[in-house]
Amino acid sequence: MAIDQRKAAAALKLFEDFTGHEAEVLGTQELPQDDTLVIVGECEAIAYTATRDGETASYQHEFRAKSRPVLAVSHDGERLYLLAGAYKFTHRGIEDR
Repeated sequence: MAIDQRKAAAALKLFEDFTGHEAEVLGTQELPQDDTLVIVGECEAIAYTATRDGETASYQHEFRAKSRPVLAVSHDGERLYLLAGAYKFTHRGIEDR
């Protein structure tokens, strides 16, 4: 499958805006075509570790009740998904809308 250069450029910019580091393409990964998901429930918060401006830190975002996405899992239990919700990932991290 050919890489959509427009999407790749947007992804690189999002990484650079968030991390403060120059993005580097390390490779590509074919994404699974999961067409059957199990709905687990509302996702109230998400925690992650990221390096920004040379410093690694842990972050936790607690979604507002009206912004919460639905947490779903692939039929084989190997992949998690956040569906819907009123949020966006920006240079500041996860922001409720």
